[in-house]
Amino acid sequence: MAFEFPQFQDPVVINEDWSWTAVFDSYNQRTDDVYYRASLHRAGRRVISFMVQGDMLRFGDDWTGAGVTDDLERQIHEVVVTGRSNTAYRGTARS
Repeated sequence: MAFEFPQFQDPVVINEDWSWTAVFDSYNQRTDDVYYRASLHRAGRRVISFMVQGDMLRFGDDWTGAGVTDDLERQIHEVVVTGRSNTAYRGTARS
C-alpha cells in the first residue's frame, strides 16, 4: 500500500473559539521532515497561516501503521496551539 500524507481539512477543535486545519506541503527525504501549511481559525474564520514541521523518522520505514495519522495530528496540534511556526521553511511555491 502506498503512503499518502494525510490532510487535516476538517477543523480540529482547540477550544470553543479556536480550531485549526492543515494541508500537506512537502516532505524532505534527506531529513525525514514533513511540512504542513497550518491555519488557525477563530469562530470559523482563518486568522493566520504558517508552516509546521513534523518528524517522520519516528515511524521507521513503514508509515502505513494506524498511529501515523494520529501522531502527525498530535505533532501539528502541539505547534499550532502556540500560534507560531517551528521552522524557518516557508513552503513550496504552490502553497
